[in-house]
Amino acid sequence: MASRLTAWIVVAIVAVTVIAGLIVGAQRPDRNGPASLIVINGRVYTPAGPSHPAQAVAIRGHRIVRVGTDADVERLRHRQTRVVDAHGRTVLPGFDDAHVGALVEQTALTGVDLSDAFTAWQVEQRIQAFAAAHPGQAWIEGSGWRPSVFGPDGPTRARLDALVPDRPAYLVSADGSVGWANSRALKLAGISAQTPDPPDGTIVRSWNGEPTGVLEGTARHLVDRLLPSPDGRTRLRAIEALADRAHRLGITSIQAIGATPADLEAYAAARQAGHLGLRVYAALAIPRSFTAADADRFDTLWKQLPDDALLRTGAIVLDARSATRPAGPGAAAPAALAPHPAPAAKAVRTIPPAGIGRIAAMMDRRGWQVLIEADRASFERALQALQRAAAVNPAPARGRRDRIEHTGKLDLHGLTALASAGIIDSQQIDAARGAPRLFAWAGIPASTSGNADQWQALQAAGGRLALGSGWPDAPLNPLAAVTAAIAPAGDGADAPDAWTPALTARLATAIDGYTRGAAYASFDDRRVGTIAPGRLADLVILSKDIFQAPPSALSDTVVDATIFNGELVYQRVVPDATLTHAEGTAPVAPVVPPGMTRPTDAARH
Repeated sequence: MASRLTAWIVVAIVAVTVIAGLIVGAQRPDRNGPASLIVINGRVYTPAGPSHPAQAVAIRGHRIVRVGTDADVERLRHRQTRVVDAHGRTVLPGFDDAHVGALVEQTALTGVDLSDAFTAWQVEQRIQAFAAAHPGQAWIEGSGWRPSVFGPDGPTRARLDALVPDRPAYLVSADGSVGWANSRALKLAGISAQTPDPPDGTIVRSWNGEPTGVLEGTARHLVDRLLPSPDGRTRLRAIEALADRAHRLGITSIQAIGATPADLEAYAAARQAGHLGLRVYAALAIPRSFTAADADRFDTLWKQLPDDALLRTGAIVLDARSATRPAGPGAAAPAALAPHPAPAAKAVRTIPPAGIGRIAAMMDRRGWQVLIEADRASFERALQALQRAAAVNPAPARGRRDRIEHTGKLDLHGLTALASAGIIDSQQIDAARGAPRLFAWAGIPASTSGNADQWQALQAAGGRLALGSGWPDAPLNPLAAVTAAIAPAGDGADAPDAWTPALTARLATAIDGYTRGAAYASFDDRRVGTIAPGRLADLVILSKDIFQAPPSALSDTVVDATIFNGELVYQRVVPDATLTHAEGTAPVAPVVPPGMTRPTDAARH
């Protein structure tokens, strides 16, 4: 009897021990430690799509460790864990802009940014405010203005003289083809009524032969040569300014198309100094004359740059577009594929047709990803060059993810050809210039059929889509592009007030193009682009739940917070946004100065 009682006592002790262990284990963080930051009470966009959102995300260091319900993630909470309450709003992967301009166009960052100024009044106000804020700056520079905002008279030097009367001012148009100078800049450049037009350029003149201040094509070089060359400090400032602006827009990765070796050096210096607050994938520009010796130098540069999560290369870009573009505001574009037709005559540094195939095959053989910028006239040539390279060369070790940039509107043949060849459809969206018209193919309005969207047709054919802004030719804001994505194609109408399955699918496709699609296009889809355990912790929290609010509400949706590399690098100051700790709450605004994150070596793996 005593032995039986002893046995029962032992069983009871063991049971209690096991139960206590289970309780303690359930309350204890994972064996690798607690989360450093968690996002709760959100509508988290996961690879399962908008109809299956998660609630919360746990981050440890630089990586996502758990995605699930609030209860799932709360298990990783500790006294030192930062908790961001999303207040029921949409949580997306950090945006990845698949096409931004080269850093050499740094005036868009250190000068006046006019890329999202849509009226003459906005242009003038920004120039005047910038000049007033920088009284010691020798030149007032900037970029991004559009000729169409000024009406038939266009911009004039007198107009710019009124804004900047005390020093030279020079601003470049959104597409880079036209310069706008004030009288002081023209005088320094020696441009007068007697100055002849340079080859492939035009000094626009008034009725009496006097320069108006507008310089087209190669005439721009008459002023360009006077501008101070950007030094290392200026480039670093440009990178910091770009990171700051990008974080406020929810962008955590960019793909620098047309980068130069000097750009790569500047990005590398920023990374070394801890100021590279973005993930950068650089596609090096191929000059008009390119030899095997040049390719050897590119190979050496690639080998010198370690492949990490902050700065990478391995891509080249060929410009196969037409050698000239139409003149005058509102001129019809010869290329319906080009989303940004130039407003004035422009000589473009394109690769001769015979060189496209040769260079594409040579660089493909060396393992480079090949990007080709094409318009309607050169689309077939670009497609054939990439197909031929794939046919004559063995596949690179990492595979092929070649791209055609600026595809815009394609017919079913083009979509099918891209998909069957495994070539990525890379589109740049300028929502300010009727981007919704890009969303229908074969001339079929999207409103007539859910399958009429070009993007849906591309995906149905097994193709891949990457989206970018084309900044500084267009606004950098991804949400503006996403808003354009849901507008009915072909009529430019505002977004409707009710969701339909077709609109939901289109919105999801646009988000994917700016996240996972862009990450795939830069060989980075195993690290970023989706919210999933093991991915690097790049997230953006919006000001609304965009899949529940009416579609029309997208137009005033903004970014509430951006998390880059596991750190809260931007938070909009809103009344109900708090950063919560186990002991209480504290305002989130002072967490990290915008754009000044300092990723550690852990971010590079």
